[in-house]
Amino acid sequence: MVKRGSPKSGKYLFSFLTMILMAAVLAGCHAYDGLYEQNGDFTVKYNQQKQFATVVEWKWDGDLGNTVIEIPDETDDGVVIDGMGGVLGSNAPRLVFFVKTGDEVEWKGTDPANYKDVNVSFDEVVFTLKIGKNVEKVWMSYSSEESQGKNYIPVVQEDGSVIFYHVFFEVECSTENKKYYSKNGKLYDTKSNSKVEGISYTSDS
Repeated sequence: MVKRGSPKSGKYLFSFLTMILMAAVLAGCHAYDGLYEQNGDFTVKYNQQKQFATVVEWKWDGDLGNTVIEIPDETDDGVVIDGMGGVLGSNAPRLVFFVKTGDEVEWKGTDPANYKDVNVSFDEVVFTLKIGKNVEKVWMSYSSEESQGKNYIPVVQEDGSVIFYHVFFEVECSTENKKYYSKNGKLYDTKSNSKVEGISYTSDS
C-alpha cells in the first residue's frame, strides 16, 4: 500500500526547497559580471546593474617613491567598492587583485643568464596597501616564493634593461571596516582572527 504524504509535510518540503533556491540565488547575486572601467590608476569591474564594484588591478609607474596603494571607498561615479578581486558569475573564474605595470617582459626565472636579449636584475618593492571601510572580500594570489613569475613586476629602464621587482605588502586597514582589521602590517579576518592569505607580507611573524 502506498502512503500519501500529509499536506503538512508537503508544505515543509516546499518551504525547504524555496529556502535552498533563495540561498543559491543570493550566493550568485554578488557577482561582478558587468563592465570593466578605469578609475584613476585602478581597473574596476562592476556588477551588471552597477550597484557595486571591485578593484582588479592597480597600475604602478615603476617609481619607488610611489608605493602607496589606497583602495577608494567608491568609484569616481559614486559606486561602492566592496571587493579586491571577486567572482565573475555562476561557474565563472574568480578574479584576483594584482599590481601591474605597462611593461610586458616574458618571465624566464630568476637566473639572469636566461635572458639572452636584455640585461635583467632583480629587486624587491614593498607597497603600503590601504584598505578602505567598504571592502568585504580580498582575493589576491601573491606569495614569498621566489621562483613564481606572478610574484614579480617587470619595470623597463631608460637604457632598455629590466628590473623584476618581487612584490611585498604592508597592510593598513580602515578602523571602520567591519570585515577586516590590520595588525603589524598584516590583514586579518575580524570574525575568525585568521590572517588573510594570498598577500605576500614583509615577514611571517
